[in-house]
Amino acid sequence: MMNFLSRGSDTPDAKEILEQLLEATPQPTAMAPRDCRGIYGLVDHFGDLRYIGSTTSESETFYKRIHQRHRTGSETTSHYFSRMYKTGRMWRQRNDPATKADGDIAKKLRNEFVAEYCKAVWVPLADALDIARLEQEVIALADQ
Repeated sequence: MMNFLSRGSDTPDAKEILEQLLEATPQPTAMAPRDCRGIYGLVDHFGDLRYIGSTTSESETFYKRIHQRHRTGSETTSHYFSRMYKTGRMWRQRNDPATKADGDIAKKLRNEFVAEYCKAVWVPLADALDIARLEQEVIALADQ
C-alpha cells in the first residue's frame, strides 16, 4: 500500500486513494496499523470491498477504528462488521436480559467469524490533511 505520510507536501487526491484501496491486498483486521490514521476499506467474507471509512478523530488509529470498533462494536451504530453480520446464529438483541447468555455467545461467534474471514485495506495519510473531506470524495468516486 502506498504511504502518503512519506510523500512530503504532495497531497493525494481522492482518485489516488481509491485506487490504492482497490489495489491493496486485504489484511486481517488485527494487522491494521496502531500508529497512524487515514482512509480504509472493509472487505467482506467474499472478498468484496463493502465499506469505506476514515479515522477522522485524532485519537483513533486504523487498529482502533477497524479492529476494535467495526469488528466488535455495537450493532446499532456505524460499526460495519458488527451490524452486517448480526444475522442467524450471530444475531443478538443487545441489552435484552432474557437473551443475554445466548447473546454473549452470538457476539463472540460473530467477532471470531469477522476476525477469521473479513479483512481490511488502508491508506495512511498525514494528520495535517483534511481526512474527512478526502473520505467524502473517495466515497463519491466509489459510488459512480
